[in-house]
Amino acid sequence: MTKSKFLFYAAATYCVLLIANNTIAGKTFDVFGFSWSSAFVTFPVVYILNDVFTEVYGFKTARKVVFMGFILNLAAVLVYQIAVIVPGSAHFTAQPAFEAVFSTTPRALAASFGGYLVGSTLNAKIMQVMHDRHGERHLMARCVVSTLFGELSDAAVFNFGMFLGVMPAQVILATVVSFGLAKVAYEVVMFPVTKVVIGKVKQLD
Repeated sequence: MTKSKFLFYAAATYCVLLIANNTIAGKTFDVFGFSWSSAFVTFPVVYILNDVFTEVYGFKTARKVVFMGFILNLAAVLVYQIAVIVPGSAHFTAQPAFEAVFSTTPRALAASFGGYLVGSTLNAKIMQVMHDRHGERHLMARCVVSTLFGELSDAAVFNFGMFLGVMPAQVILATVVSFGLAKVAYEVVMFPVTKVVIGKVKQLD
C-alpha cells in the first residue's frame, strides 16, 4: 500500500465515523453524574485519525479532510431530512421513531458542525505548529496537547451552542470539562496504537 492509498481509506473511514457520530449523538449515558453523548464512541478515533493526517501529510491535507468531512456530513443530514419529510406508506408505522432519530433542529446542526470545524481545525493546527518547532520529537506531547485543546473547544462550542439558556452554565461547563478530559485520557491510552500507525504510514512509498 502507498501513502496515497492509505490516505484514501483513512479519509473515507474518518468521514463515515463523522456521519455515524451525527446519527448517534442524540443518545446520552451517565458517567459519574455527568450526561455524555454517545459521540464518545466515535470522536476519539476521529481525533486519532486527525493526528495521523497532520503528522504524516501536513496541515493542509488534514484541513482538506476536515472540510470534506463537513460537506459529507451536511449531505447526510440533508438526505435524512428529505427522508423524514417524504410521506410514509400506509404500512409504515414507525414514522415517529424514524423522525426522532433522524430529525435535526437547526440549533443542533449549527452546534454540532461548529464544534466539529473549530475542534478539528484547532487540533490539526496545534499538531502542525508543535511539529514545526520540535521536529519528529515529542510525538506523544503533540498528540495529547492537540487533542486536549481540540476536544475542549469542540465540546465547548457544541454544548454551549446547544444548551445555553436551557441548562445552567455551570452544568454545561462541567460536562465540557469532563467529556473533553475523558477523550484526552482515551487518546493517552491509545497512543501506542497511534504511534505505530503513524510510523507504519511514514514508511510507505
